[in-house]
Amino acid sequence: LYLYDTINNESQILYQDEGRIRFEFSPNGLVVFSTDWIWENNGELFVLDTGEGESGYPLVNLSQEINKLGYPLGWSDDGNYLAFASKIDEGQQQAIYIWNGTTTTDITPQNTLGIPQGFDIAWSPEGHLAFTIWFGSSNSDPRSEIYIWNGKTTTNLSQNMNAEDREPLWNANGELVF
Repeated sequence: LYLYDTINNESQILYQDEGRIRFEFSPNGLVVFSTDWIWENNGELFVLDTGEGESGYPLVNLSQEINKLGYPLGWSDDGNYLAFASKIDEGQQQAIYIWNGTTTTDITPQNTLGIPQGFDIAWSPEGHLAFTIWFGSSNSDPRSEIYIWNGKTTTNLSQNMNAEDREPLWNANGELVF
């Protein structure tokens, strides 16, 4: 994992690993990444602060702090929340979590119409999270539904298991399309 400074034309190695790394950059200079990443595979989650004035880029093993493996999905627009996914039940399904820098919350809906296999996410300007749950495990089984997490509760917006509801997107006014 490299950090490249386009002004000074310099790069710096932040982390080396022989496996694939999945990463997401926050608006406030944090990088979260997962090691040994193969599509939707659990790895150790790490957070680095690459902000101005920081030297040495302290590495935090988030997986040790929260006792979970996973892979990052994305940061909220203000950088206060991180959405990440983790395989659970011996890899039979996935769960979606929110980390606020201190605590982790499982926002996986209960009583879904299928077994969650993957997620797509979109953060609103107000910090709400719209996400797609993929119930099929391949393109030949595209069943999916869209949910929204408002900071407290998770609500199913689409409620049609046989449809291909996906790729939610927020506009600057906080309106959601899908």
